[in-house]
Amino acid sequence: MVELFAFPGSAFLLSAVGAIGLIGGGVLAYVAAARARLVEDGYRAARLRLPAAAEDESVSDRVRSKRLELREVEERLTALRGEFGDAEKARAEAEHWERIIDLVKSDYTNLSQERREVDEVRDAYTRAAADLADERGRLEDARTKRDLLQRESEEIEHRLNAQREREDELRGLEERIAAGTIRLDTLRAEIAHTEDVRAELQRAHARYEEAERRTDAMQERLRQLEPAVAELEERKGLIAAEVEGLQAELQQLQPLWTRLAELEARQQALVAAIGTGERTAQDIEARVAHMRTDIGTLEELKQSLSADVERMQADVDRRQALAERSAELEVQHRVLEAAIAGRELELNRLQGAIDASVKRDQSGPEHRPAGVLADLLRQPSCLFADGVPLLRQAARETDEQAAIARVQTYMQDVGLDFDQRTLSRFHTSLKTSRISPLTVLAGISGTGKSQLPQRYSEAMGIHFLKLAVQPRWDSPQDLFGFYNYLEQSFKATELARALAWMDPHGELVNGEHGLRDHVMLVLLDEMNLARVEYYFSEFLSRLEGRPGPTETSAERLRASRIEIEVPGGEGAEQPAIYPGHNVLFVGTMNQDESTQALSDKVLDRANVLRFQRPPKLVESIPEGGGDYASAHLPFTTWAGWYREVDELQPANASLAKGFIDELNEHLDRMRRPFGHRVNQAILSYVVNHPDYRSIDGCRSALSDMMELRILPKLRGVEMDDRSGPALTQIEKLVRTQLDDGRLAGAIRTAATGSDMFDWVGLPPQ
Repeated sequence: MVELFAFPGSAFLLSAVGAIGLIGGGVLAYVAAARARLVEDGYRAARLRLPAAAEDESVSDRVRSKRLELREVEERLTALRGEFGDAEKARAEAEHWERIIDLVKSDYTNLSQERREVDEVRDAYTRAAADLADERGRLEDARTKRDLLQRESEEIEHRLNAQREREDELRGLEERIAAGTIRLDTLRAEIAHTEDVRAELQRAHARYEEAERRTDAMQERLRQLEPAVAELEERKGLIAAEVEGLQAELQQLQPLWTRLAELEARQQALVAAIGTGERTAQDIEARVAHMRTDIGTLEELKQSLSADVERMQADVDRRQALAERSAELEVQHRVLEAAIAGRELELNRLQGAIDASVKRDQSGPEHRPAGVLADLLRQPSCLFADGVPLLRQAARETDEQAAIARVQTYMQDVGLDFDQRTLSRFHTSLKTSRISPLTVLAGISGTGKSQLPQRYSEAMGIHFLKLAVQPRWDSPQDLFGFYNYLEQSFKATELARALAWMDPHGELVNGEHGLRDHVMLVLLDEMNLARVEYYFSEFLSRLEGRPGPTETSAERLRASRIEIEVPGGEGAEQPAIYPGHNVLFVGTMNQDESTQALSDKVLDRANVLRFQRPPKLVESIPEGGGDYASAHLPFTTWAGWYREVDELQPANASLAKGFIDELNEHLDRMRRPFGHRVNQAILSYVVNHPDYRSIDGCRSALSDMMELRILPKLRGVEMDDRSGPALTQIEKLVRTQLDDGRLAGAIRTAATGSDMFDWVGLPPQ
């Protein structure tokens, strides 16, 4: 039907040829029969004309020839009949095909209008497709321009934010200067008041000296009166004894007065004796009155002395209060003078710093001020205790699996519930710090992000240093310190001190005293409170550019050295610290409105572990416990656990490389392909995974890399005609090659939940 539709005249020609063949066969048969009749008529006529014998012979010959011709004609006729039958069949078939052709022609006639409409629609579709292609080209150009404008807008916004922050800092500095000026005026007023107070204090001091002289005179007078007081006390005792004796005598005289009434008769005889007795009584009464007067005088003297003692004590108390007040005023005066000096130094610090930086000491580093690096070389508390290194003994255990099992047990002992896969991810991320020098723990607050690195360090025998990132951090000086031009010394941070003592090449600390074979983990807690690019980006680039741990060439190490900027001679080499591979860096970040997002530069060099909402909330705070390591993990042991990519099993290497290539093709369709760095990071992670020998371990490691490195970079990608199908293919790739339905479902949820790819990690189990 399709061929007839394509060549509508072919069937008609076929039927015409069949009909012509049929007619030709009939004509030949008719001619043969006519010729036979003519021959037979001629034979009859000749037979009538010739003699019988000759005629018979001739006729017999002719009859035989004619019979032969007749047989030939009959055979030809038979053949023609066969051909006629075939022609009849052909004619029937031709009629059948003619009917079909008529039907097809009818259908073709009926469909011609629809065909014209289809052709018109097809032409319209072709034109629309061309227009759509043009529109898509313009749309792609517009999207490209939009992406460029967005990046330019982000850069402009970034610069504006930086400018706003600088303006805020400038306004803050101006406010501080204004406040300092106001404070300076206040302090000057207070100084003036202090001068008045000082004058008053001097007058009070003069009064105090006068009071002290009076006190000394009173004390001298008291010392002079002490013998008289003692004599009076003695006389008082004697008089008291006499008074007691007289009182006893008076008591004894009472019966005598009673007996006087009985002795009236003898009164006359005893008149003389009575007169003598009266004079004696008067003398006694006079003596008693005199003694009472002396006692009164002594009481008055005692009261006077008590008043003098109270006045002297009051003078002593007042003198002590004045001395204390004087000391307080002196302290306040010194504090005010120090505050004024500090404010003046703060106002002049910038100019002094500029002048000092321009006019550096030209005498060379050997003539730097004494102790310029003393603070940097001070023993950090994260490595030393009372001058003795922490974890002095080296651990003898070298088996990696046993160390991971010990960490798991220790986590359970201290009440932390981290699953085995989380610990494997964290451990493997730290092992691959040669390629991915930063491990980021992200998620909601209170999920154990800060506890994991600390407890891991305690169980492993790794030194631990926690740095709380401040929102004001905006330069590497916040990490390492700065040179104080006023004190002419470098003010180092705890991190700078630790790096100096952990430096494997011992540029500042002698290798005999350093801790180059120890391992330390540095935690940047809430690292995105400030912009990571401001204070950590440059250092992160230096960490990434480090050569291998066995490299000793100074030229190759130079690019990763951290220079300590202190004054030195022109062209003199600055002292520097080399951050070795024995220092591991981990950062935590909370996902809320107060934090900054990580840039692509940081994400390209980091593994991001996300902590989701815990499936079950714990009601009590862990009380701790467990046996933490008492010996340090040697760096030689830690470095020995690292494996190169060529140690990967052939089947696992084939799976990993095939998965990476196909994944990158799908990402390229989304305009999010990755380069050599991410490829090397993924392969390094796979070969350093604890279960790197099995195919399941390889799949698990690749799933980890999808979650830790690839999917975080796709967050915010617009779900359009290009990204949607690509993510569908990535989901299929994860489901089929990695056999990870949970991760594939999370990818689909992130791709279909909104107009952009909203990746927030795997849902809690």
